[in-house]
Amino acid sequence: MKIRPWICVFIISLQWHPAWAKARDHAPKKESRNMALINTRLYGEACNSAYLPFTTSIKGHTVWSESSKTSSETHGPRMLAIKDDLLLIVYGSGYLECRDRKSGKLMWNRETSGKASFHLTNDGALVMVPGSIFAFVDSVGKIDEKTRLPFAGDGYLWTLDQAGKEYRYCYLRPPQLTNSPSDATNGPVWSYIRYAPESDELFLWELIRKGFIKDAFFNSDKSLLCVISDTTVNIIKTTGSVDADAPSISCSESFCGAYDKSGDLYVILTETIHDKQKPIIQSGLACYNSKLKRKWWYALPIQPHIAQPPAALDNESVLLLSDNTLNLISGGKQIWHIDLPCEWNRAAFSVLKDQSFLISAGVNLLHISLDGKEINRMLLGDLLSSRPIVDESGRVYVAGEGRIYCIE
Repeated sequence: MKIRPWICVFIISLQWHPAWAKARDHAPKKESRNMALINTRLYGEACNSAYLPFTTSIKGHTVWSESSKTSSETHGPRMLAIKDDLLLIVYGSGYLECRDRKSGKLMWNRETSGKASFHLTNDGALVMVPGSIFAFVDSVGKIDEKTRLPFAGDGYLWTLDQAGKEYRYCYLRPPQLTNSPSDATNGPVWSYIRYAPESDELFLWELIRKGFIKDAFFNSDKSLLCVISDTTVNIIKTTGSVDADAPSISCSESFCGAYDKSGDLYVILTETIHDKQKPIIQSGLACYNSKLKRKWWYALPIQPHIAQPPAALDNESVLLLSDNTLNLISGGKQIWHIDLPCEWNRAAFSVLKDQSFLISAGVNLLHISLDGKEINRMLLGDLLSSRPIVDESGRVYVAGEGRIYCIE
């Protein structure tokens, strides 16, 4: 039996021709066997809430540590993910390393363009290189099984989901010159496409809107895709076909967001209230229900420093990292806060199954309980650069500017 390769590469081009749809068999892929997939997106899972379905108790023992300087990166890995017995290390530019997660031994590495949001499934991990094809890279780093995607151009691919015979994807097309350097530029624009290569229509829907994408994530059943652009929060019905299926919230500036399991949306944004005397500018964390009615607001500084989207917890509260302070918010009110021992852009957290939090904070690895109490702390000799992740045995993996660690 042929085992499917497990890492996918996406390649986007400037042009497309309808003949592509007939160039290869687009039949849906067979179901993959049950595999271990941990931390499939930058912020944990489809909802953006940094959730990991395991917990841990750090004893402070380093199982292994290996140098992370196998690329030209200067700031260390941005993300770690697990596929079976392999640890995938993702750098900011898209550079990938694959290691044996039991020993830390380097299996292979690959340069990529870094023009796609990382996403790992049973079929593969989304990266991007020049061209117009998404493909699979097998467990030894070789590319196989290529399929074309239309219209994405040379932009940045944010999401891709396959529902039966239909591809659904969202991409950003950056500003482009019209004819000459002296001409005004077109864009930026972003688009959500429903593409069914075996149907007569091919394109079931193409939604095009202006602006840069800052964040894009699904709700729990992937019936909605939230696209956060410069000054709008767009909630797209993934099976939609008209503009009314993509309502939006306008604001002065938007940052990031996440869904909870019930479908409530948490977004960090800045808005301008037009008072009779003078405009009032305010920033905050806003909670909206499924009908986009605001439920509550938690005020933040006008120019908030946000290193990670808010994380919705099981108890209808939200974990918020603002500046270098970790906050637990419930109903728009702060329950507790912890000042972290690091700069604001050197903090990153994961939410564990028991609703405790594992945090990278400068050179510190912290384990914090739901009531804000410190469970454990480990001082590492490296400035950490990734969210810590936990596997099914409770081992912790985290990356720094110089090394990658496996801890128990």
